[in-house]
Amino acid sequence: MVNISNRALAQFLDYVYEWYGEGGVCDMGATHSQIADATMRYLREPAHLERFEGDTLDRGTVRIFLEDMFGLSEVRGSVNTLKS
Repeated sequence: MVNISNRALAQFLDYVYEWYGEGGVCDMGATHSQIADATMRYLREPAHLERFEGDTLDRGTVRIFLEDMFGLSEVRGSVNTLKS
């Protein structure tokens, strides 16, 4: 089983919030608490913990947990475009 440092976990939670928190890239209005709860549920599954990298795949899976656990969905018209 992979051991995730507190720092790596905190960075991942901030990363997820930047995407799914209020004003995020794909704003779902998720709170820090909801993101932490969804992430902890996600990491309780051994298969997820063993392959956790804190990457886009993990972020996307936490999004599914946010939808399932809290009924969240993307706020209409919230997709921010990244400037090149």
